[in-house]
Amino acid sequence: MSSCKTLWSVEPRFRTVTTIIFARNKEHAEFIVKRFNALHPNYHGNFVRRITCEENYSRTAIDHFKIPDRMPIIAVSVDMMDTGIDVPECVNLVFFKKVRSKTKFRQMIGRGTRLCKNLSCMDSIDGEYEDKCRFLIFDYCGNFEYFREHKNGYESQETKSLTENIFCKQVRLIFSFSYKSTSYSAYHNQYVPY
Repeated sequence: MSSCKTLWSVEPRFRTVTTIIFARNKEHAEFIVKRFNALHPNYHGNFVRRITCEENYSRTAIDHFKIPDRMPIIAVSVDMMDTGIDVPECVNLVFFKKVRSKTKFRQMIGRGTRLCKNLSCMDSIDGEYEDKCRFLIFDYCGNFEYFREHKNGYESQETKSLTENIFCKQVRLIFSFSYKSTSYSAYHNQYVPY
């Protein structure tokens, strides 16, 4: 709760610019949305929206988020907006989750790097100006420190699809049944009908 309150009270203009919050999981994202709505009931729950792959409206919410001056202004994302989304108006990125893949971390930062002509901005460096030339990152989980210590991050191994995993397990079962007693022959015949 204190992180949300601090974020929105330290940077008042945060409430008026397009922001992506990267949450840890869907429950965490829902918590962030509820806290924001509790702190700012005057927005009637329209200003911030949780966007996860399990939501029925996620594609529509992303489409609305891409349209300037349309609600939601703040998207709380669980892996839906980490990569491959282009919202030039996005001025704030908030990391409320740990990221250990350097490639993914750079892609997530890339959400804020899009230039945006005719976007009115204000910051402590240049005051008020037109045309977005920078963005802010709020890193509450020490991602920058992690990558200073671990230059290459943690690169995950190639993952198998669910279908491939099921197939491999069936092959291992067949192999193990072929060396067992005849009590397993029914299982063996189920998978190897020869």
